[in-house]
Amino acid sequence: MINSNFNNQARESVDQGHDAYRPSVELNKSRNGRSPLCEESHACISDIFSNGNNDNNDLLEKLIVSEGVTKIKRDFIVSEDEGFLLGGGGGGGRKGEVVTFSRKSRRNLMIKLAEMKSRFEFWQDFTFSDDVMQGLSVKKRAKFTSKVLKAFKLWLEREGYKIQGVWKREWRERITGILQGLYVPHFHMLYSIEGFSEKDYFSLALLFAKKWVEFTGTKNYEKALKVAQHRKSYRLINSRKQANVYVSDQKYISKNGEYISEESIGRNWGYIGKPEFAENETCYLNLSEMALLRRVLKKIVKKNKTKFRRMIVKKYSRFFVFIEKSTVYRILEWIVKNRMHRAVESVPF
Repeated sequence: MINSNFNNQARESVDQGHDAYRPSVELNKSRNGRSPLCEESHACISDIFSNGNNDNNDLLEKLIVSEGVTKIKRDFIVSEDEGFLLGGGGGGGRKGEVVTFSRKSRRNLMIKLAEMKSRFEFWQDFTFSDDVMQGLSVKKRAKFTSKVLKAFKLWLEREGYKIQGVWKREWRERITGILQGLYVPHFHMLYSIEGFSEKDYFSLALLFAKKWVEFTGTKNYEKALKVAQHRKSYRLINSRKQANVYVSDQKYISKNGEYISEESIGRNWGYIGKPEFAENETCYLNLSEMALLRRVLKKIVKKNKTKFRRMIVKKYSRFFVFIEKSTVYRILEWIVKNRMHRAVESVPF
């Protein structure tokens, strides 16, 4: 049985998506591959589930386990009368112009951050002065800011910084100045640089801010530099959860909802350098095992997520949770013990 501290520890490491995760379905042909997480001293949990315990001929569901997120998927389609069809899924249609930072785009960014091999260590904001935005349409503002971003990334590459990160473009309404009432973009960047200490990051942030202001071409250089190098424009990142809170953008959404433009605003986020992603683990669970997993997850997600908690326990539903890999494997270990001893009544939640 999992010790009595499991529930509290699990709650600290779990967050959840607000919607069911509905990616296109893929068939996985390598169910018997060995897991890199195995330890010599005992059978590896991921190996146990990679073979799939399918004594009752159940259709197997699968967990895609990454460093900070786990996705629950399946290789079959469930019809309304609970009929089943192997394979399936479809590709998306042609994408139109990007006019807002949609919930799907935000969710994809948060998932990618959770799939990184290691968390990013530093956050920095990059803005634009009024004079370089004045007289530009929304579409032209987007193109101009993309041009500055490209120049900055090329400079990083030329200077030889071993940087890995992501950038996010955010549109905010100006509340003062000559652009008052207009939406103007700025960038947030989360990054890590190999071999850098906390002191190194703070020193480099000042240089990055200076180069950014130069690339914007503003005539109000001193004022722009003061804003870019302000202490509130950069900070250390202490955890994956903190990074997700920053990029989730919830506190910046107005009472009327997210900013929606009538013109293209360009891409909302992308990569800096070549971030390393963790190697995902795939585990296959049968119906009874998934019932136990869903039961545990429902107990440890936040109680105010009522809709999500109901969806979790629904048979064959697809979703994702922001949860540390170590917590997932502790849950799977508990499921194995219950499977061996048939002690399902002893679930300590």
